[in-house]
Amino acid sequence: MASSSSHVVLRTHDEVYLVGNVNNQIVGSKLPSIKQVLSVLFYNLRHVKLNLRESARLVFKETVLFWQKARIPVRDEQHCILKLEKLYQNLRELQKSAKRASEKNTKNVNEFKEKLNDLFDVSHSNSLNMMKIEEDKNFLLMQRQKGRPGCMLGTDRNLAKKEHRAFVNLHKSEQRRKKAKIEIEQIDHTVQIDSNTDGSSTEEEVDIEEDDITPSPSCSKKQRGSRDFMTPKLLAALDKCKLSDRDAVHIIISTADALGNDVSKLIINRSTIQRDRIRFRENKTIELQKKFNLLEKESLVLHWDGKLLPDITYGKSKADRLPVIVSFEGITQLLGVPKLKSGTGEQQANAIFDIINDWGVTNKVQALCCDTTASNTGRLNGACIILEQLIGRNLLYLPCRRHIYELVLRSVFEIKLKINTIGPDVPIFKKFQQAWPEIDLKKYEIGINDAVVKSTVETNKSQIIDFCLQNLKKKQCRDDYKELLELTVIFLGENPPNGIFFHYPGAFHHARWMSKAIYSFKIYMFRKQFKLNVREENAFRDICIFLITIYVEAWFRCPAAIEAPYNDFIFLKKLIEYPDKAISETATHKFCGHLWYLAPESIALSFF
Repeated sequence: MASSSSHVVLRTHDEVYLVGNVNNQIVGSKLPSIKQVLSVLFYNLRHVKLNLRESARLVFKETVLFWQKARIPVRDEQHCILKLEKLYQNLRELQKSAKRASEKNTKNVNEFKEKLNDLFDVSHSNSLNMMKIEEDKNFLLMQRQKGRPGCMLGTDRNLAKKEHRAFVNLHKSEQRRKKAKIEIEQIDHTVQIDSNTDGSSTEEEVDIEEDDITPSPSCSKKQRGSRDFMTPKLLAALDKCKLSDRDAVHIIISTADALGNDVSKLIINRSTIQRDRIRFRENKTIELQKKFNLLEKESLVLHWDGKLLPDITYGKSKADRLPVIVSFEGITQLLGVPKLKSGTGEQQANAIFDIINDWGVTNKVQALCCDTTASNTGRLNGACIILEQLIGRNLLYLPCRRHIYELVLRSVFEIKLKINTIGPDVPIFKKFQQAWPEIDLKKYEIGINDAVVKSTVETNKSQIIDFCLQNLKKKQCRDDYKELLELTVIFLGENPPNGIFFHYPGAFHHARWMSKAIYSFKIYMFRKQFKLNVREENAFRDICIFLITIYVEAWFRCPAAIEAPYNDFIFLKKLIEYPDKAISETATHKFCGHLWYLAPESIALSFF
């Protein structure tokens, strides 16, 4: 910072701020004021004939140039546009209220006039911490003062040269990297050609060289192998066994040596295996895409469901992965499993849109199938809404029916046990799992022996058992679905087809929706060995009665798309008539939140 009698010069990246005054006149460019921004906005509205949102967006693009020139971080475009629209609405309200003469209106108008020459501040909320140079911070602070002292003038040539040198060095480094990559690919291509030549001619040439040429003692440098033996089947086996490149080197060397091969003639190193695996995956993807494009398909259903999986790069940390699948006429095809920065609807929609564009099926997607979480079906920022905007047309929604019924079970579980499901686990399930080794599995108590259960379930007992036995004859897509049916039959005092057997208690994370039903049955049937207080025992009994009388049948009928509206109607009727009012009101309220498909445009389809 250099000072003189008339002004102060602040040097930054590529601009020089001239601060102070010369004959009370500010020299150079300032950051835009509120008055300047509003003037441009009104010009766009009146003369360019743009609407308010488009005018505000255009003003932002013109305004942000000054902030970028000053190298001050700014907020996101949407926040700046909202701020400008709010400022415009405030002005319009003042113009209307000014017609009504009053002391308050006059005061508001005067206060607004005093702010017109103030800075229209769109800087980032954390801009002072993000900026590294002190002069930049001082310039922003002074621009926020009355009169906005300070301006931009000239160029800091020393810093400009420094940045130019850094850019040139970065460009040269990138060129060297590309050149090295091309040389490696040429070497690999040469090695592949050599390895594909006739083996007999190679052996003859080697024999001639060994007879006629005597190696020099000074030539002790180790020769690299020239035989490329990596096949697609071997590379697929390495990926399937989840072997790292370094582990693959050790295993392949040991295997080749055990089979009597000369390891020194083989191309075995970590970088070569890594390149082969990348090339194999790319070729496999292209092959799958070609096969898929040959299929005759007019309309596709797009499926996705986010999962937290172990990160393959950072050890034990978790990563948000989004499997994306399309289906048509009984055929399914996995398109990809991209990694997300977060599980928001925008992130999911962008990742899905990029994948369907890569596969060339954007115009053939007609329906969306996903869970009914807020990130998927939210009316503003849901993945479905954003996907429709990206694709440019309306799509048919096919939400997961079982996820809807899972939410109903969760609401009943919460209202009865008063358990906060914000945490990842259910504490009482964890205690039961730990106590399982000490439980005698032969000393279980069937639920029908309880007087309350018997009086509630007795009339429909045979019907429920028949329903469960019929579904046990069918192939279930998951083992826990089969376990739920078996526990229902055991709870009612009958034997399942495979006999009475209790599986070890599995996962009890809140994402494992079926665990709430399975654990409730087991805990209640082993209540004499697993200590429960009176409130907990009554709660589990009520949950089991709800499962037996209403939920199990509704759960296994819900995937039938043709009967879905009718099944929903029967389920809702049973919920309303359910004698336990706490369960009835809670479950009905939760279920009614997923009847959005009963719109005037689509309700007629339910008749068919």
